[in-house]
Amino acid sequence: MSESNDVRPASGPVNAYEQFLRQELDEGRLVISTFKSPSVRASGKPLPEHAISLLTIRWWVEMFDGHAAYHLLRPARDTVELWEASAFYAPKSSGSPAPPAVGKVVARLQSNNPDDLLIAKRLIYAVWAARIPYQVPGELNAEGALGQSDWEEIDEHLLRERGRVDWRNAADPHDLLKTSDELGLFPQCSGEKARRCRANCPMGRGHFIFIDPARGLWCCGYCKINGNSDDLRAAVSAARQARRPS
Repeated sequence: MSESNDVRPASGPVNAYEQFLRQELDEGRLVISTFKSPSVRASGKPLPEHAISLLTIRWWVEMFDGHAAYHLLRPARDTVELWEASAFYAPKSSGSPAPPAVGKVVARLQSNNPDDLLIAKRLIYAVWAARIPYQVPGELNAEGALGQSDWEEIDEHLLRERGRVDWRNAADPHDLLKTSDELGLFPQCSGEKARRCRANCPMGRGHFIFIDPARGLWCCGYCKINGNSDDLRAAVSAARQARRPS
């Protein structure tokens, strides 16, 4: 597994997740894979037979989306591995491919802590903290040993990790963030200079659209829709019309 020890949480108050990441990286007990995209190629290995199935989430990058299934394995008493099995698919593709039976070790921790599920949550957090802003995690797709409340806890810490920024402080030359706010989609921005933004999807399915304020464009990899401010208004109008009782 490739190694990367350059992952560092944002400055500010340190919570338990950030403390774990800083301490374990600094003391050399945690190794995180450097590959940024949660996709499995030919180098993937068969998932270990005794690995614990944790959860599956959706993820997005630009106009592409997929899902990532996580599994926890203890190959030794003092070693914990987080395995990721992912499926990647482009927009406008039909159907959702089943998760592959192969995966990769994306994090390895030297630890005698017997609380595997606590470690699992911290490792999933660590992997995604390393990927942001290249990829963005989405909603829970399937439960395993971890459930909805566990993923919400991890995701909330990831939101703090990349630094949520008031969209009003972000450059919005095409008024796309303003439009999404006027439409009631609750835009949020994060990252350096608030370049990464998202808002609720107008289709109302509990996930997000991703916004590029500089270009005035947005997309939803899940619904396979995209466009500019006018297209966003049209999508909201169509979604509201579809929800009206006939």
